[in-house]
Amino acid sequence: MPAGSYKLQAISTGFKAEIRQGVDLTVGATITVNLSLQPGAVSETVVVTDQAPQVDTASSAISGVVGEHMIRELPLNGRDWLQLATLQAGVVGGLGQQSTQGSPTNSRAARGNGQNLYISGNRPTENLYLVDGLIVNDYANSSPGSGLNVNLGVDAVREFAVLTSGFSAQYGMTSGGVINAAFKSGTNNFHGTGFGFFRNSALDARNYFDGPSVPPFHRYQYGGAIGGPIKRDKIFFFGNFEGLQQALSLSENSLTLSNSARMGVVPNPNGSGTITVPISASIQPFLAVFPVANGKDNGDGTAFYTFPGAQTGHEYYAVGKVDFNLSPTTTFSASYQWDTSSLVAPDLFNQKLTGSPSNHDNVALSLQHFFTPNLLNTARLGVSHTYATDSEDTSALSPIATDTSLGFVPNKPVGVLTAGTLLTAGGLGASGADIFHFISYQASDDLNWVRGNHTLQFGFSFERITDNFSSVNLPFGEWDFGSVQDLLENIPLTFSSDQPGTNGGRSLGSDVYGAYAQDVYRVTPKLTITAGLRYETNTPVNEANGKVATLINLTDALPRLGGSFIGNGNHLNFAPRLGAAFDPFGNGKTSIRASFGLYDVMPLPYLFVNRTHGVPFYVTGVAQNPPGSAFPNGGLNLLTPQSSEVVYVQQNPPRAYNQAWNLSVQQQLTSDTALTIGYVGSHSVHIPLNIDDMDQVPPSLVTTAPNGQLIFPIPEGGKTSNIQRINPLYGRIEGMVWSDYSVYHGLLTNISKQLTHGFALQGTYTWAKSMDEGSATFSDNEYDNTVGPSYAFDLKLQKGVSDYNITNNLIVNGQWNIPVPSSLRGVARGVAGGWQLGGITQYHSGEPFSVRLTSDQAFTGNSRTHSSAGGQRPNFNPAPGCTTNAINPGQPSNYIKTSCFSFPAPGVLGDLGRNTLRGPKYVDVDASVFKNIPLIHDKYNVQLRAEAFNVLNHTNFRTVATGLFNKSGGILTSAGQLPAPTLTTSRQIQFGAKVVF
Repeated sequence: MPAGSYKLQAISTGFKAEIRQGVDLTVGATITVNLSLQPGAVSETVVVTDQAPQVDTASSAISGVVGEHMIRELPLNGRDWLQLATLQAGVVGGLGQQSTQGSPTNSRAARGNGQNLYISGNRPTENLYLVDGLIVNDYANSSPGSGLNVNLGVDAVREFAVLTSGFSAQYGMTSGGVINAAFKSGTNNFHGTGFGFFRNSALDARNYFDGPSVPPFHRYQYGGAIGGPIKRDKIFFFGNFEGLQQALSLSENSLTLSNSARMGVVPNPNGSGTITVPISASIQPFLAVFPVANGKDNGDGTAFYTFPGAQTGHEYYAVGKVDFNLSPTTTFSASYQWDTSSLVAPDLFNQKLTGSPSNHDNVALSLQHFFTPNLLNTARLGVSHTYATDSEDTSALSPIATDTSLGFVPNKPVGVLTAGTLLTAGGLGASGADIFHFISYQASDDLNWVRGNHTLQFGFSFERITDNFSSVNLPFGEWDFGSVQDLLENIPLTFSSDQPGTNGGRSLGSDVYGAYAQDVYRVTPKLTITAGLRYETNTPVNEANGKVATLINLTDALPRLGGSFIGNGNHLNFAPRLGAAFDPFGNGKTSIRASFGLYDVMPLPYLFVNRTHGVPFYVTGVAQNPPGSAFPNGGLNLLTPQSSEVVYVQQNPPRAYNQAWNLSVQQQLTSDTALTIGYVGSHSVHIPLNIDDMDQVPPSLVTTAPNGQLIFPIPEGGKTSNIQRINPLYGRIEGMVWSDYSVYHGLLTNISKQLTHGFALQGTYTWAKSMDEGSATFSDNEYDNTVGPSYAFDLKLQKGVSDYNITNNLIVNGQWNIPVPSSLRGVARGVAGGWQLGGITQYHSGEPFSVRLTSDQAFTGNSRTHSSAGGQRPNFNPAPGCTTNAINPGQPSNYIKTSCFSFPAPGVLGDLGRNTLRGPKYVDVDASVFKNIPLIHDKYNVQLRAEAFNVLNHTNFRTVATGLFNKSGGILTSAGQLPAPTLTTSRQIQFGAKVVF
């Protein structure tokens, strides 16, 4: 039934009628209401006002509900209601996501615009997002955010549930968690709000990376909502609109060439001090691509370039909903949600503007009919559409961005240049925009039948997914150099480029079928057993025009053309789920709950977007050790069939699924307070894993040293172009294998006091550990702290804590309506009354990250080691004061103890593990102060609001996979520094006003 507050009436001959008022049914919940009829005439009525239960004695799922009051009253930075999902134990949000600030390409959208939620140790692509019963996952199977990376709708969403473990068989398309939200509906009375919020940098504190003054920032959010009757007791409506406009100046802090390097002065690769090298005549014109340094010189050929950039954006959001009571037993509901947004920001050198526009359209229809009082059917139809673009270069800020004389490909501006840790964004159009048009058609039906002590549930679902997109890789080419010295002397490492005219347009599709049967059996008044079975499968993902090309075996000469990416899909996805809830004392104040279930990881289209960049339908390639004479515009001539890229996807992969279990105890402490202590565990197997380049040295040529390190043959001349790869017919093999796993253990504590006497409080604490052999779904640089495999054919080397593993996570939120002394009257009472305080405080331990090499020192053959996706790591030095977590807490400019690591010998794979280091702790305090002013007999309320985000102005540094050595083994001084931007803003203050009626 729809979420809401219900009145329940029970009538039986010989007993007084009982009416239970205020029975609150939250979204997706199962509740128990115990009635006790008293002897008497039916004409007599006993009215009881219900109090929301503190303990769940019916469901075994670990879950929490974020109600309308919390959504409306707690401080939210950007008014993104989905942020509140992190109030629940076992949920962490926003880790490792690429920031639109300081990004060379503004490409966060390729991995989803919404906030990543990591639920019970699962990847953010394994969650299910529902609004009014409609699946609203986007093209990346992630949360449905806008181009401004927020989910608006604070005044449109009634409430949402967060299911973190043990949910029942009615939920499919997920092996992680479920976010189940419902829009508000109209009633017989008109209700609504009007609001406006604004920010100004004059009220903000300085960020750690800001210059001497705070960059200008202006944001305005405004809108309103109204709901009421179209026809009393029959037809109701609700509507909401919200607009957001912002102009944010940024303190960008990027690596560029040092001023000494421009003169040919670089670190001595064979010792201390510096040397002077001649700058190649071919390179000289390209020094202008790197802006002149105006910040700290790192002493390794790099220095910082800072500038005040300008990020502008807007978003418009609207919701409309109609509910129609067709009869006392039949209800029809329809909702429509639309939003459009655009964000434009400068690249890291302020040479061009790059944008990320987006648009969402969601339609949800439902028809609910009671055949009998104990037989309910709900039918749903819906459509979800997402348009998004990342890395869309919009305009030039510098003539360099449009100068075709610097182009690597004919008649195009300059492409991308890298040198060790240096990276440019290229000229206008070099970013390589990805454009997504994703649409999902959905239909489902659920039947609920209450028969005695059994609640039988049956249902089926169908979803047709069509993912239309255009994706390019390197349209203007990329020259990579191993170090600043190599750049100056024109000794390139690789050249990569798409062939001009290559078409990246694709249309991927799959149909998903699901069905379930479930019995919620009230064995005794104290014990409820939930047993269900879900079956789910999807047609193998194909491309509408047959543009699928994949190697069946890594050594094949030619890819197979057409058909699906994976061959035959798995059709034995039967997922049993079993749970129990036990009320040992029968008083509804104690509940012991446990569950176990299987949850499938479906091979959906989002997995294969990056598996479309292969010959013959997409022609791109990489040339190893190209001659300097080919720079800058001779690189395309080096791209032969043997240097082209091809795709490998494991055929007929095994079933990927998650085994999840939990055990928890809930205890009501007072009439409005409950405590939950629980354990959640899971083990996922055969999880898909991306490997950016599998064309590496075959295992038969690799030996193992006595200390366990892998030894690779050193190629002739020490050139990577002479490495004997597993398939010499290609330059790179982009791979997808179903070989990953994960293991998660979490201890959860949740204490919650409902809003009574003007005070509410909730606190959650999670201790967790998540292990895997890789956390990436799309690419080897998926998150800021992701590194690819150090060797593609020995993934055990990747075993470590997950990229999103947070050991300790504490979050507290609360609200207090400050009481007014009863002695105050008149004006004094009006001034002193109506004040309200609120806040959210979060602390968690730092993110894990790795240090890596920036070259293929082991000669594995991985063409991606020079990029941010490179996974080769150094050796660990067990010297005094060194651990594998070699950090200097509290020293952001010297955070990594570089002396604890050494450069491996040629042909030797470094022995340092993955994710052995930890970033700084995260602390954030958000607070609010409201003044409520009732007007016109309390029919209207004016609320004046002041909210402060990051009240303590604590600098929450982010961590990235850090390149530690250049290709000659020299320490990169800049590597020890924590990078900009920060995970949270500096302290910012927002003022607002709302009118509620």
